[in-house]
Amino acid sequence: MNTKTFLRIMLPVWIIAIIPGALHYTRDPGGINTLDTAFLITLIALLPFVAGFFLVRAGGGIGIAMAGAASISLVNLLTVGPGYFTMTASLLVFGGFIIDVLLFSAVPQAICGAIGGFTARMFHSRHGI
Repeated sequence: MNTKTFLRIMLPVWIIAIIPGALHYTRDPGGINTLDTAFLITLIALLPFVAGFFLVRAGGGIGIAMAGAASISLVNLLTVGPGYFTMTASLLVFGGFIIDVLLFSAVPQAICGAIGGFTARMFHSRHGI
């Protein structure tokens, strides 16, 4: 898989990930409601699964699917991070935010991307599509 194919597949996923990521992190962090839960499920499970599925279907491996799925966390850090840093104004709290996103978001996203990749392989081997 070349870089052009990777970006062609991941760019729409990254654009879609910006919206719920920004809405979730800019809302009141004290209370989680149904909308926040839907945003988190979309960010942590659905988008990485779709990204892993299409990356493997385009000729990538499971490692590429995991890296592509985990890159959604990087997009969230790049879009939400500056606003969160200005809100906290403390490097210690901001570092905790980065560690939180990397531990509790990137790892499950990579796992969901791998599951999407395995699903694409299984679907291709059974149906030849």
